[in-house]
Amino acid sequence: MRKNTEGLSGPYFNPNRNSKHGQIIEPKFAPGEKLQIHPKMRWRSMGAAGLALCLVMDPLMAQIEASQSTQYVTQTKSSTDKAYQDVVVNVAAGFGMNDARAAARTLSGFSEYGNIYADVYDNRTIDSESLGDDVIEKAKKKGVNEINFFGSSLAGIVSLEMAVKVQNDKSDLHTKYIILENTPADLESVRPEQRASGRLLLTFSGIPALSYSRTARYIAEMAVRTKQYVGPDINKTVPFLPFNFTKFIDTSAEVINEMISRTDKASVDLMDSQYSTIVASNVRESMMKLGKDDKSGKPKPIIVFIRPTSSTRDYVVNSDLSEAKLRQYALDANLRFMVIYMDTVHHGNPSMSPTEYAQVIPEAMNQINETINNPLIPATPLDPLMINNNFTFDDNILLTKPF
Repeated sequence: MRKNTEGLSGPYFNPNRNSKHGQIIEPKFAPGEKLQIHPKMRWRSMGAAGLALCLVMDPLMAQIEASQSTQYVTQTKSSTDKAYQDVVVNVAAGFGMNDARAAARTLSGFSEYGNIYADVYDNRTIDSESLGDDVIEKAKKKGVNEINFFGSSLAGIVSLEMAVKVQNDKSDLHTKYIILENTPADLESVRPEQRASGRLLLTFSGIPALSYSRTARYIAEMAVRTKQYVGPDINKTVPFLPFNFTKFIDTSAEVINEMISRTDKASVDLMDSQYSTIVASNVRESMMKLGKDDKSGKPKPIIVFIRPTSSTRDYVVNSDLSEAKLRQYALDANLRFMVIYMDTVHHGNPSMSPTEYAQVIPEAMNQINETINNPLIPATPLDPLMINNNFTFDDNILLTKPF
């Protein structure tokens, strides 16, 4: 058989040398002789086919997983103290997460103060009403009469709404404290950069092929992190372009590790629902419901806000502004309000900082229990100047870490 110019038997198709506008022009081949694909083209074709398959199968499989997900509350750890066998500390998942069980395991120190429950969201939407009903049902079966709450950021809003369900229940179930860790009082309390990133990340929401796609999530996450590897101040590694390839790889690894490969990550549709929860800003309404007089004599819960001493340490929420609003809401609702300053904990998922949270829990609970045992002291409004506090935050913003 004839050899072509590359030493391969028979004619072959190589677009780089032997074609023009997709037409084979050289070498000529006899009728019936098979056209062979150049080895380089074979591998390229296989790679393109594999990529296309991934892009098709990824959203399909993710959508199947989401359709099979359910929303419920589950117990992760029993109380280690017999005096707290009838108490529950419920942990909710923050923005970007659909499962609080990993966070609850990190917060195992709460087992000294009650049984630990964790919320699991449906990966399509979030419904605090049904979560509240579920925690009440499970608590009654266990003989529990006190349900307290811990929620980081967005989860604090969910916790407040669940606490309203508990307080309105006709049983003896009640809530003594609700811990809001770096929780935004409303959308205005979220930093402008984060609001912009949220809108960018949710551009895929509502598109059936992309709402549950890991590929779409990766692209969106990388897009909102461009400041980490692109910009005039970046130590560029690509000639003539303000682009750092090493930082791009590092950022990509961070996204895959923290957002894409995690089994507790939220779909884009769930994140849309979570973001809408912040936009709806029902925090004040929830506090007003918790603060109204109850004929059954249930104690009013204490609102506990955990935040860093300096607002600039939180890259997602303006702690000063959020505290000012939460304090005023508590005053309006006649609820006690206390602030705990914790500089060892930054804004994020508890499972990312297990050592820091292990130190935070005992200190926080000592302050909470001391306040619970003190006479009722109404909250006082914060200096209005703090509400209008202007600040700068120059660090690179990790725009869509869980909050």
